[in-house]
Order: sequence, then structure tokens, then C-alpha cells
Amino acid sequence: MKKSQIIFIGLAVVSAAFFLWAWNRSSVQPPQATTDAGVPYNAATSSALEAKTNSDGWADIEVTPSSLAPSEWSFKVILNAHQELDANLIKAATLTDNRGDKLTPLRWENPDPAAHHQEGTLVFSALPSKPQSITLTINDVGGVATRIFSWQLP
Repeated sequence: MKKSQIIFIGLAVVSAAFFLWAWNRSSVQPPQATTDAGVPYNAATSSALEAKTNSDGWADIEVTPSSLAPSEWSFKVILNAHQELDANLIKAATLTDNRGDKLTPLRWENPDPAAHHQEGTLVFSALPSKPQSITLTINDVGGVATRIFSWQLP
């Protein structure tokens, strides 16, 4: 066998291996949480959900769903208080769906946790399948026992 034939066969084998690797990689997708219609949750789903505000007590709270990604759901939270506010949203918040599934937050991303005006992101694990509605409940913040923020999911 000539040297050029060996090189040609080697290149063909490497090319075929690369083609099979690339084809297999493109056909394997990570699992995603989906809606009942089979459409994956994504930022576009959450962007259709409007901000909700509660102005009871001495603190205003505005909540906007910011991401309903396959692994985590996040909510932008703005707190405006008329006095020093030291809210622990990890303990104060729960996310519930219409089936009764209830989640506690994974984390509260807030750069300034003890201020009159706070803005941060409340992050939960994603629900395993699409509910018809979700309710974020925040307890004992700003002199109010319970604040409820609800959304119907598209």
C-alpha cells in the first residue's frame, strides 16, 4: 500500500468519525421543562407576564417574573420602604402553582439587603411542568402579614 493511500484512508476515517460525532451531538438535546403544548419555558414566556405591585403597610413591593428557564425561575423584586427595611425574602417568600406544588427560594440576589430601597432577584427551582398559574407569596415584610402576587401562564 502506498503512502498516499494510507494518508487518504486515515483522512477518510477521521472525517467519518467527526461527522458521526457532530451528527450525534446535534441530535441529543438536554431535557427542558415544557408547557402543556410541548413548548419550552423561556425568557419570552416570562416577558409576557406583567409586573405586580402591592403598596400595603409601610413598604411597596413590585414583582416581575424575569425568567422561567428550564432549571430556575427568577423574579425581579423592588422594595421601597418608608423606614429601614431588612427583609429576608429567603424566609418570607414561597412560590405556589395551581396544583398546590409549593417551593421555597434557592437564593435572594440582593446587593444591598438593609436599605430603604432595594432591588434584587428572587430565584426558585423550576416547576417540573407548566402550571396554569403561579402565586408568589411574601410574608411579614413592611408591616403586612401576607402579600400575594399571581400570574396566569400563557
